Amino acid sequence: MREPQEIEDEEHERLVERVAAVDVAKAPGMVCTRVPHPSRPGRRRTRVQEVDATTNSIIELGGQLAAEGIEKVTIESTSDYWRPFFYLLEAAGLAVQLVNAHDVKNAPGRPKPTSSMRCGWRS
Repeated sequence: MREPQEIEDEEHERLVERVAAVDVAKAPGMVCTRVPHPSRPGRRRTRVQEVDATTNSIIELGGQLAAEGIEKVTIESTSDYWRPFFYLLEAAGLAVQLVNAHDVKNAPGRPKPTSSMRCGWRS
């Protein structure tokens, strides 16, 4: 019997354990983080917070996310309001990606949001 061949996952196929998402509007950004629960193995902790779209607030957020070990930050925005979040979080050493809100809301397998599922997100 031959040895099995190992195939590396493509970048888009990898699961990320420590993630954050930022929904950016005119003034504030709504930030949701999901990380392993510190005291309940196999469970995840989700936290949602509103962050002002000011340089100091975003720099502070970058420090918090980096301290939490966030591996990937996804920013969702329909306008140019994403720019300060993207550049300042990237400058904090975080891996940041920008997604189109329309594409994310229509992604296959994504449940349609209801008021009880929104996790603090604005539509």
